Amino acid sequence: MSLCSEVLILNKYFLAVKVGIAKDAICALYTGKASVIDETYTIRNLNEWIKYSSLIDNLPLEAAKYVGKISSPSISIYIPRVIKIDTTAGIEIIKTVKYSRYNIYKRDGNKCQYCGTKCKNNIRTLDHVHPKSKGGKSTWENVVTSCKYCNGKKGSQTLDTLGWQLKKQPVAPEWKSHIGTPFDKVQNEYWKNFL
Repeated sequence: MSLCSEVLILNKYFLAVKVGIAKDAICALYTGKASVIDETYTIRNLNEWIKYSSLIDNLPLEAAKYVGKISSPSISIYIPRVIKIDTTAGIEIIKTVKYSRYNIYKRDGNKCQYCGTKCKNNIRTLDHVHPKSKGGKSTWENVVTSCKYCNGKKGSQTLDTLGWQLKKQPVAPEWKSHIGTPFDKVQNEYWKNFL
């Protein structure tokens, strides 16, 4: 069981728009922005999914269709395989790429944007192109992947001062209709009715 398990996300018209992760799907379900859809197109909101999850505890064949269960002090539910975004407000959760350390590394291909070195975890850092000490912000356009050696040399200096150039200009990644593997490459029998 993993909160990183893949979940197929459908829009309000039942069209597949993204392969997301279970953690985000459960948050959308909990906040009322999504509903769970099973392979027979039965739609369940959070309360209905909680009840259904307790029912299938006694049905091993049905329970085996799901990758696992998550529990809190108040609820215990199976991780959904497919969700549907219920409102246009919920669409926002799938139209942007979250600003995070992981996504900056991914955008930059884990390469130092100063020297071009492929960075392993032990030397990979983030750097503010325009230093924070000089008013630089933590944004997609100002933060890049850097090896610890270049980051140490650069310190709080500007690129002009050092005479350095970035390997590529940092920009916010464009949203794509799916993240990771294209839908037609996903080997998930459960999703075949939805794709």
